[in-house]
Formats: sequence, C-alpha cells, structure tokens
Amino acid sequence: MKHKIIRVHRDESPLYFTIRFPKLKIITDIDDVVFLVKELDVDPLDDNLIEKYLSNTEITLTDKDVAIVSFTTADYDNIEIDKLYRAALFCKWQGNNDFDENVEYLFDFQTKQNFHNDN
Repeated sequence: MKHKIIRVHRDESPLYFTIRFPKLKIITDIDDVVFLVKELDVDPLDDNLIEKYLSNTEITLTDKDVAIVSFTTADYDNIEIDKLYRAALFCKWQGNNDFDENVEYLFDFQTKQNFHNDN
C-alpha cells in the first residue's frame, strides 16, 4: 500500500509522524530528526526541496512518540503544484553518525492549488 501526503500549496499546518523506536531505544535516545522532500529518483543525500530538522527547531517531539514537522509558506517555493515528490522522516540516534529511515514507508508528497491564497 502506497502512502501519500497531499497538502494545500503553502499550507502552514504541521505534519505529524509516529516514531518507530528500535529495541531498547526511547525518545531521549534521539539526537536529531530530519524530514525531507525531494524529486523522485534522485540520490537520497542530494537536492532536498524541503529539509526540516529537530536541531533547527523545525521539528518538535512529544513526550511519547510523535514528531511534529512545522511548515511556513516559504517551504513551498521550490514545490510545483500537482507534481509528485518523495518524502521521508529520518532519526539520528545518540552515538550514530547517520540518520536512519524511521517511518514504515517513504511517502509520495504532492501539493494542490490553494484557490483562496494563490489567485
């Protein structure tokens, strides 16, 4: 089953993700979290169109297992309406140098026209 995030273009409401904890890990073991949106079929480390970090206060964590990704209208500057992108959430655990994929799936990401604000 494919999962898709559809946002109204320039929507500032947050996105919520449930964090899957590896064995013996808890929320205090998280060093950083990153949310990325990029073109389909590009190298995973390059060309992020949207890039949000916990360490930059663009993502917050609840005291349980939820990552809340904040958005501003400027985040959509490089996103085309109705075009399909790839999105994912990654966690960096204390003691690790790399971010690990942390949601069950990669997501399709797409925006639709905001007729109230874009016309």
